[in-house]
Order: sequence, then structure tokens, then C-alpha cells
Amino acid sequence: MTSAQDPLLATKDAGVLTVTMNRSPQRNALSPDLVSAFADALADLAHDDSLGACVVTGAGSAFCAGLDFAAYAEANADRTTVTALLHSIGQTPKPIIAAVNGPAVTGGLELALACDWIIAAENAVFFDTHARVGAYPGGGLPAYLVEAVGLRTAKAMTLGGLRLDAVAALRAGLVAEITSPAELLDRSAEVARTICMHDARLVGMLRRGMNEAVGHTTEHTLGAGKEHLRTWRASADTTLRRNH
Repeated sequence: MTSAQDPLLATKDAGVLTVTMNRSPQRNALSPDLVSAFADALADLAHDDSLGACVVTGAGSAFCAGLDFAAYAEANADRTTVTALLHSIGQTPKPIIAAVNGPAVTGGLELALACDWIIAAENAVFFDTHARVGAYPGGGLPAYLVEAVGLRTAKAMTLGGLRLDAVAALRAGLVAEITSPAELLDRSAEVARTICMHDARLVGMLRRGMNEAVGHTTEHTLGAGKEHLRTWRASADTTLRRNH
């Protein structure tokens, strides 16, 4: 159980895990406590068979302001747990939707990009300050951002400080859809519940197949797809036999 004072709130409803970063005075900056609680929530998502999808959002007016400088500003600060968290989002076997309710900045942008896709409120804004603060992104931002918006826009954001509001992010391909702030969580939960209605094994295989396609030729992807198809047919045949 979580309480209102916890750095992360986690609720389960109709197969959907909703994770809320709960440090609104710090604009939900990633602190060690928040990172640890987030990692625990992702482990729960992975192992709880009653859960089929996850929604990640922020409390208050921001999605996530990146790393908490009070905890991570020193040159010798251990940021490995943050990197591990960002990597684990993409490795979690179930879809994760980022419900971006406000600014997603630097590490917060990286976190949103690690999710399967983004639904943004009209007041959302996306920008990257890694170059300005003198830090190399450890969670995959260069690759994720180029995949999402293309090379030139990614360079403009990371090197030139370009900020994308919700409409610009939708046009660039960073965001899948835009809602009003009041409707953001309801819409994100609706999409997540739809995912939960599908066969969980098939969802996992489709998601994995699309992820594996990134950076490979069409020929390679088609070959991998044939293997996934054979696996799915074998499991589906077994299920059919058991049901008759």
C-alpha cells in the first residue's frame, strides 16, 4: 500500500497499474527514494499476472524534471540506479504508457521516451538540457529521441535547446495523441484497459517484434517475424486443443 506522502503512488484497477511520481514540490525530479519505489513498481508489473498494462504520470503540474540535483549533482554521485530504471522500462514485458501532464525535461523526457508511447496533455512540453548541464544521457535518449522525431529535430532539441509543446510534439511523432489536462488520466487508462482485453501473450510478442525491428533491415525483421509467427501458432494450437 502507498500513502499520500510516498514519493511514488501505485494503484491497480481493471488490470492497469497506474504509477504516479509524487514529488510535486520538486516537479517530480528523480530522487533515490523515487527511483527505488519506481523499480519496485515495475517488478510488480512484470510478475503480477493480473496486470496487463501500466500508465506513468506525475503529480501536480509537471511530469518529471529529470534528476534531483540535491541527490545527484556531485560528480561522484551514483546514478547507476537511475540508468537501470530507465533501461528496465523498455525491458518490462508489458506495455507502459506515459501520460505526460506537464513539462518532461531531460531525464524526464528520457523516462517518457522509454515508455511504449506518450499521451500528452495540452499543457505538456518536452525539452532536453543534457548538453547545457554537462551530462551524457545514460538511459538511451539519443537513440529514443532520434527514433521518435528524426535526426534533425533530435539534434535541435538536444544540442540547440528546441522545446516542443504538445502540438509540435504530435506533429514531430513524439506524442501519439493530445487530450485536455482533465481528461489525460481517463484517456490513458482507457487505452491501457483496451490493451488488457487482448491476449497477453500476443501483446507481448507483438510488442517484442516491433521493438526488435528498430535498427534492423526489413529483411531481418521479416525473418524474425516468421519465428514469432511459428511460436504464436504453436501456442495457439495448444490452447485450442486444450479448449476442445
